[in-house]
Amino acid sequence: MASAPTTTRTSPAIKSSAQIDPTALPSLPYHVHRTASLNLPIYHLAKRGGNLHQTRIRKIEGNVEKLREEIVATFALREEAVVINRLTGHIIIKVL
Repeated sequence: MASAPTTTRTSPAIKSSAQIDPTALPSLPYHVHRTASLNLPIYHLAKRGGNLHQTRIRKIEGNVEKLREEIVATFALREEAVVINRLTGHIIIKVL
């Protein structure tokens, strides 16, 4: 009885973190860690019966204030729309 030939699937080459040159990346004073499923920890929240929309950024390490300033400048938001929860270390963006 002959056995069936085995086939292997090849996937496209994906650069791992070992293949990326760390000197090519900019040095930032903060880092946002990914979740266990490799997604960014950015969540949309609807509060007050859906009248208040917020975006929450979690898992921030380093200079949270600098990240807040860059979010305000990049998205042209008002200063009071982006707040830091000092207890949890989260950045909360209020969508008005």
